[in-house]
Amino acid sequence: MDYLDKFFDLKKKVLTLNGEEIIKIFSKNEFEDFKKEYFFDENGEKNLAWVERFSENCFVVGKDLLCGDWLCVDASSEQVGIYLVMKDDWQGIMLIAPSLEDFVKIGERFSALNIKSEEEMATFKAFLRLQYPQCEFFWGDLVDIYCENEIEGYESSYLKDLNFDDTDK
Repeated sequence: MDYLDKFFDLKKKVLTLNGEEIIKIFSKNEFEDFKKEYFFDENGEKNLAWVERFSENCFVVGKDLLCGDWLCVDASSEQVGIYLVMKDDWQGIMLIAPSLEDFVKIGERFSALNIKSEEEMATFKAFLRLQYPQCEFFWGDLVDIYCENEIEGYESSYLKDLNFDDTDK
């Protein structure tokens, strides 16, 4: 479990936005306790729904506190990214960082973001678009969800920035 130990050794276990906890990385004890909730069924047997969907080396290492979904890694390789797994159906999986180092890099910028500065918001989104296009939707959407709840009159521009149009034509 060397790769997992790197998560447990992170100095910053909580990513914040505007001072509010948004993403939490589990401590080793929390990890062990939480593993019982998804990796094993009520009889102590391996949860077949988990094993069939993911490898036995796939573990939940944290949680998106804003939406309640889980951060997951495949501990068999450091080359495998960090993913968000939709807790409700186990089907939705989204890459949020290509590696632990990238997660830390993105997380530092995310936590330092001043949500009231349009310039900082644009810079953060440009950083994602240029360096992490495969992770851009998760982080941009997370910022927008938070801002829509916290800033009166905030209108999400992120989907518009991605040229997403859900209007009927």
